[in-house]
Amino acid sequence: MRNYIYLMLGFVFFLSCEESDLTNFTEPDAVYFQLEKTDYSLYHTSWFNWLKYEGDSVTYSFGGLPIDHPDYKEKDTIWLQVNVLGRISSLDRNYKVEVNPGESTTDESVHYEPLEGQYTMEADTVNTSFPVVILNHESLGEEPLSLYLNLAENDDFTLGLEGRTHARILIYNDVTKPEIWDQFLYGHLGPYSKAKHKVILMTNGGKIVPHTRNDYYAVGGYWEIRSWRAPMNEYLEANEVYDENGNRVEPW
Repeated sequence: MRNYIYLMLGFVFFLSCEESDLTNFTEPDAVYFQLEKTDYSLYHTSWFNWLKYEGDSVTYSFGGLPIDHPDYKEKDTIWLQVNVLGRISSLDRNYKVEVNPGESTTDESVHYEPLEGQYTMEADTVNTSFPVVILNHESLGEEPLSLYLNLAENDDFTLGLEGRTHARILIYNDVTKPEIWDQFLYGHLGPYSKAKHKVILMTNGGKIVPHTRNDYYAVGGYWEIRSWRAPMNEYLEANEVYDENGNRVEPW
């Protein structure tokens, strides 16, 4: 019985210490970017590497569409998520985002609209998203232009999670491999090539090949993508199409 009492007293003491440690936690609240993983080749080759891998980039293509195409866009919006490392606050707080001009190859008001600089992390939340409006300028093409963004310290937040306080947006105006191809599209459409991508655009009724998970569900998901296979194969069987490496694109 005495041992039981000692055990309970020790447990209560342990809890009081834990509570005290949490109460006295004085590390400043910090912010970091939450970016989706995009290199899905790691998902298929090494589960361990997939778990270690953290996204650092967002890739966007305007699709190389002519101006008279029904899906042509003059501009579009990319939303970047920012998380809090620290406490929830009952007050609105601000976090600061800056363009890194030394790393970026894009120009303000040419390839993207000016940022606000400071954005609001609303009360009682630990994550939010802010918009980056990108512009479909004639200088965009097959080679990506980059927009590097950094989180910066201010009165409300310091920087958290080393390596995740910067984000890179890569912007094209050409067909480019969707970030979800290996995960969602490979099983229906086979290995990726730009030549195959263009064939799909010609044979799927003018729909955009989805680049993100949200795009995938917006376009119709599994059954829609599956329906693209037959017309793609019919075209490839009737026409000799060669990819960027000089290899013939075979039906899948």
